[in-house]
Amino acid sequence: MHSPHEVFLSTKIALTGRLIASEFDARLAKSGASSTTWLILSALMGAADDSVAMSQKDLAQALFLGGPNITVQLDKLQQGGLIARRADAADRRVTRVTITAKGKKTFTGLARVVGDFEEYVQREMSEREAAGLSRSLDRIHSALSPESD
Repeated sequence: MHSPHEVFLSTKIALTGRLIASEFDARLAKSGASSTTWLILSALMGAADDSVAMSQKDLAQALFLGGPNITVQLDKLQQGGLIARRADAADRRVTRVTITAKGKKTFTGLARVVGDFEEYVQREMSEREAAGLSRSLDRIHSALSPESD
């Protein structure tokens, strides 16, 4: 039983997440990007081989973005030359998304911003504490993820 004055762990995580997200977006905005831009480019860098381009649906699910939201974000990135979309050769109903050379260059620049922010967030933790927190957050994410049902 929790005391009425005790802050629940889930509340601490949610509030800290909001604070981190706000600061993360502010830092990325200085580079002309957003956290959504970073997340999309980061996911696509993991599938940078054109033969394994991500489907738009899989990308949306991985980032917890609904269909209309991912479409708007991908439209912006495509207009900026950071990504390319094409119909799947085997199933034209599926749209495949790949990162372009310009997108890779943008990702590299943003990775510096993200790396600096990572150091900033972890400045009060030892490497061991940061690794332990990361493992704990991974377990929580897995437990709450729709795929775990």
